[in-house]
Formats: sequence, C-alpha cells, structure tokens
Amino acid sequence: MNSPGVYTASAAVTAAGTQVTSSITGLDGMLAASISLAFSYGSGGTTCDAFVQTSLDGGTVWQDVAHGAFTTASATKQFNVSGLTPKLTPATPGDGTLAADTAVDGVLGPMWRMKVVSVGIYGASTQIVCRLIAR
Repeated sequence: MNSPGVYTASAAVTAAGTQVTSSITGLDGMLAASISLAFSYGSGGTTCDAFVQTSLDGGTVWQDVAHGAFTTASATKQFNVSGLTPKLTPATPGDGTLAADTAVDGVLGPMWRMKVVSVGIYGASTQIVCRLIAR
C-alpha cells in the first residue's frame, strides 16, 4: 500500500439535500479499511445517510462500500472491509444505493469520498465525520 494511514472527511449537515466531500486519493494497493462514521446531532432534521464510496476509474463512477443511516440522535457506526474478499460475479457500482447499515467487501479503489444525503433541516451544529483507516 502506497499511503497507509488515517484519513478524515467531514460535512456539516444543515439543509436537506446531497453533498459530497473532496476525494481522498493515492490509496493504490489498499488491502483493507476500517471505517468510522460519527454523526453529531444538533437539532431538527429527519434522516441522514452517509455513503463511503470508492472509485476505480479516477472519479467517473463511484461505488458504495459502506452506508451508515442516522436520524435524530448522535451515533457512531463502524465497518471493516477487505480488498482480499473474492468477487466471483461482477459487482455493479451503486452510487447511494447500498442498503442502510451495511458494507460490501472486495472492491477497494485508490480514490475514496463520503456522500451525504439528508432529509429535513438539521440545526447548525449537526455534522458527520468519516475516519478511514487505510492499510
């Protein structure tokens, strides 16, 4: 792995809608990742879905790796994924379609980001932080 380490992406969750963080790049050769999604609830809002995604083609197509679903309480959700899990059938990339509170092994690309989809208007102090430990 070229750049093992801890990477962080965060987003303020206020207005309803979709936002994506800047891409984390240079993760060629990553074999596994531990992912922590920490949702800090302020007030208001309805749902907040955080999708941790990877890209194999430089950011044209994004594929969900983990999906943490949150509502109106602070919570942390953690996942561990491996690039060594064989994929014997083709994986169809899904952008924001992975089932809530699940993760998918086997496809770990060199680019990562977090996509946040929120419904309802959350208070100004609401945020979500993703920590990716690449190894």
